[in-house]
Amino acid sequence: GCTGLVFAGGAGRAAGPYENIKIVWPELPRANMGACHGKQPPKDSGAGEPSGHAADEPTTTRELSAVHKGALFGVCCATGSVVATCGEDGVVALRDWQRADESVVAVWRGHTRPVNRVVAGKSGKVYSCSRDQTLCAWSTDSEAPLRRFEGHELTVSAVAVDDGEQTLCSGSRDYSVRLWDIE
Repeated sequence: GCTGLVFAGGAGRAAGPYENIKIVWPELPRANMGACHGKQPPKDSGAGEPSGHAADEPTTTRELSAVHKGALFGVCCATGSVVATCGEDGVVALRDWQRADESVVAVWRGHTRPVNRVVAGKSGKVYSCSRDQTLCAWSTDSEAPLRRFEGHELTVSAVAVDDGEQTLCSGSRDYSVRLWDIE
């Protein structure tokens, strides 16, 4: 499938020094961003920016060291400059792209198959769903999942958390949507 990461300022974001920051992971070759539904990736404009990017718009690009082995399947903004990522290697990672010390906040390896999606709650906890038919709740206080949610019969392909982080919602290829009490 198509993978790509762009974190850019937009409507609803507070203005500040982080507007128009783009994150590029070196382990994602442009060829792997290939034809998604018959569309080709954008061609470079010669200035290192994909075509369609306004030339007068300030952009900063920062390469981060590799954490994942293989394609990324999900990314979400956690808090401030922290992003959570997941991928085909079964790893969930928390990265702070503002830090100079390689930016890795946490790397969690609690899933046995690729991780499809990742979401972050307002508390800073991260929730992931996987092809191993489970969901996990993560915290930087532990390398192991805070909790594992089991019950789906096939790949869990979607996850969401309510604003109060009381309920987790998941969707699966087993045609079910489940609600889970987090605590």
